[in-house]
Amino acid sequence: MPHGHIDLSWVDKVLHIQVFGPFNLSGIKQAFADIREAVNQKTPENWYRLEVLDQHTLGSPEVMKVIGASYLWCFNHGCEFIAVVCSNRIQKGILAEFIKATGSNMQAFDSQDEAESHIQKLRTQS
Repeated sequence: MPHGHIDLSWVDKVLHIQVFGPFNLSGIKQAFADIREAVNQKTPENWYRLEVLDQHTLGSPEVMKVIGASYLWCFNHGCEFIAVVCSNRIQKGILAEFIKATGSNMQAFDSQDEAESHIQKLRTQS
């Protein structure tokens, strides 16, 4: 049975992802499938991903690999930048390690307002 879930919505060229709960492997695979479907249905160019994690969003190393794969998939499908609103230091630390290892164009934020402002600034520059 899947654990963890996401809610997806598009606001213009920004894919908003609300993330809930700890994930097991089947839960994160379903979430990744939902993200792929949302992007493939919209087929946007130069889009952005805004992800808001709740306090409980974590997972095993296998789950974290799937999350990383979803970030990389997005970059390979037109995503310009990923903003991740973290709820705790563990999430920030894991994200910092991923960014360091991959050089991905993403950043952790403390609030959704900060993340949205940053994305808006990027959109006006491009």
